[in-house]
Amino acid sequence: SVGENGGGAFVALYLLFLTLIGVPLMLAAITLGRKTQLSVFGAYKSIDKRWSFVGAIAVACGFVILAFYSAVGGWVLYYLKSAILGSLNTKDPAILGEFFGNMMNSPKTLVTYQLIFMLMTMFIVLKGIKKGIENTSKIIMPALFILLLLIAFRGITLKGSMEGIKFLLVPDFSKINMDVAKNALGQMFFSLSIGMGVMITYGSYLDKKENLLSTAVSIPLLDTMAAMIAGFATIPAVFALGFEVSEGP
Repeated sequence: SVGENGGGAFVALYLLFLTLIGVPLMLAAITLGRKTQLSVFGAYKSIDKRWSFVGAIAVACGFVILAFYSAVGGWVLYYLKSAILGSLNTKDPAILGEFFGNMMNSPKTLVTYQLIFMLMTMFIVLKGIKKGIENTSKIIMPALFILLLLIAFRGITLKGSMEGIKFLLVPDFSKINMDVAKNALGQMFFSLSIGMGVMITYGSYLDKKENLLSTAVSIPLLDTMAAMIAGFATIPAVFALGFEVSEGP
């Protein structure tokens, strides 16, 4: 999104929307969840039966987003296997591009690895919030941060990466238009999982003594930190290697 929407200007708008809209909505969602101690459907229904459809839409939204994430998760598993076997041991962009194209043109490969990813996800989710998602996150989230930091460090040390860093951090406000603003707002909702019931669900598990304001601030803060590290892991390398900043899957 940063590459397609003006770089630093998009980041500036994203941070503005995050502060003015994201944090208050995050607080509202987790407050509703803790107050009702219900699922997202039940939480909205408890306000007024006429709002039940909003909870239903939130659940449906989760299924739609899972269809996207599970497909990409399948790609990651296929890339992981190929990297371990040495199939990606090349610096030639043409070969790497052909590798992705071959994968996308193989329905059997895509469906198989998406299915494996879904089975892994089901195994974790069926164990519940504490034993499943929370315990798994204690391992995979630190691992994600470490990997991103290593890739970011490699990216910013490449020759020519400084232009990418400037693109990411220095806003060019002349690039801001309604489409960029709309995309920044949409990215904020997407990144924080606001409007799809996730935070209401997590809020229903929070202890009554939990400080909701600090939680509503810390979640967006950590999410934005991860997003910025991911930006440093990709944008500087794109500039250093001479690619178009808005191209590529």
